[in-house]
Amino acid sequence: MTWTYAFEKHWLYYMLWGRLLYDPATPDQVFEQALAERYGEQAGLHLLRAYATVSSMPITLGAFFAFTWDFTLYAEGFLATNRAEYNSGKAFISLQDLLEGRTFDPAYLSLRDYAESVVNRWSTEGRITPLQLADRLEADAQQGLQSLSAITESTPALASEMLDAEAWARLSLYFAAKLRAGVNFALYERTGEEEKHCEALQWLEAPHAAKHWEDLIEATQSRYKPQPLMHLGETLFSWALFRPQIEVDIAFVRGAAASCSAAEQQALS
Repeated sequence: MTWTYAFEKHWLYYMLWGRLLYDPATPDQVFEQALAERYGEQAGLHLLRAYATVSSMPITLGAFFAFTWDFTLYAEGFLATNRAEYNSGKAFISLQDLLEGRTFDPAYLSLRDYAESVVNRWSTEGRITPLQLADRLEADAQQGLQSLSAITESTPALASEMLDAEAWARLSLYFAAKLRAGVNFALYERTGEEEKHCEALQWLEAPHAAKHWEDLIEATQSRYKPQPLMHLGETLFSWALFRPQIEVDIAFVRGAAASCSAAEQQALS
């Protein structure tokens, strides 16, 4: 730790807000140089690029999943707290929540609206589909991870910054896989096609959503102690806390019909 207070840890956040609100035309080089002064010339460009790509995840979640005010969406934990049961694990945005929810931004198609469009062959021109969103999230995450991999010289403080950026990438990959699972499950609900049911299950299990959440835990648990979070009442927040909810999603899809056979899952992989 090279900081005492949270505002010192999040210096880049406050610099971005301050400089860009004052002058939105401030070039990226200003922030690259600030990073380079702290972590070395090699890190400046690559770390800024990584943050720029992976930081699209919370904005995307806020556009896709309807919420009311800041407290009711905690993108870092994939949590929504617009109901009273948030301290019992229910705060986690489950696959069922995504299926039943509406989008906040009307430009986005919800999972079930998209499935209806596919079945009825309705045009989705001018709308953003869940699959397009998943592709964008995955591309951003992979680009961010590639930028991080270009940083070959590190210090403990820089490694911590890189792991924060990696955590957002893992969240992006998790969200992308969950959207793909949701599309397939919504199509299964609409058509009864067992292949879609199996594909939904595949996207939730390793090496997809379940693996991405485990990678997120690995990127955070060595540096972040379980923390009080007002969204959770007396429960201490950690990403490992919601590992059981990953299994709840899998059980939800698995229980919707007869389990996919090993042969079926192998054919889909």
